[in-house]
Amino acid sequence: MKRCLLLAAFFTISLTLASAAQTLTISPNTTAMQVSTLTSVEAWSAISKSEQARHAAKSFRSKMTTSHEGRDMEMDTEVVCPDRSHTKIIQNGQQVSEVFNIGGTMYMLAGGRTMQMPGHGGGVAAGCPGGENSAGMGPLSRGVPTLNEMRDINRYKESAKVTKGSMETIAGSLCQDWNIVATDPETHKVSNMTYCIGTADNLPRHITSASANGKFDVTYWDWNKSITINPPSQ
Repeated sequence: MKRCLLLAAFFTISLTLASAAQTLTISPNTTAMQVSTLTSVEAWSAISKSEQARHAAKSFRSKMTTSHEGRDMEMDTEVVCPDRSHTKIIQNGQQVSEVFNIGGTMYMLAGGRTMQMPGHGGGVAAGCPGGENSAGMGPLSRGVPTLNEMRDINRYKESAKVTKGSMETIAGSLCQDWNIVATDPETHKVSNMTYCIGTADNLPRHITSASANGKFDVTYWDWNKSITINPPSQ
């Protein structure tokens, strides 16, 4: 019972991280990047188009990994907007819980039990317009960015320097890397991240960040594909 309550609390914290002001520490290669950066109209145009495409998307799958203080976390997620999501949470190679959000109801599978409770975000799935955008990691999120910070990269526009990076292929889709060194206008902390945007559809495909405290990596695929998410059998 204690373990189940702990897991429930852990996931509740992770879902509400979108409203928390998480910060990033300076990455070891920040100085090198700053030397060669430029402010690019092309970059911000691409990021703006990516946000528009993301808000219009109806479904996607993602895999997020993070490493902090020797602990590894993975969250494998599929989302169907506006109100369905399914996430497997894996810690240090072991699945510790599985969570379904269906129309405002949360089902959590952990410790051999299925718990049912009210969902978060007003019934809107995380990652959908109007929903929470963090797929946070509770205590493991210290020193790594939330997805909400990545989503709101435009707030760094006036203080950011951007370089156009290489091309990547994610799940068969080509995307363009944008390397961003940004200073948060509120905290004045420096962030270093890479944001890869699909060349064919403007949708985000890969987001990474690293600092002295940990690493963060999230990939996206199956945008606007047919995905079925049903509640778990009980």
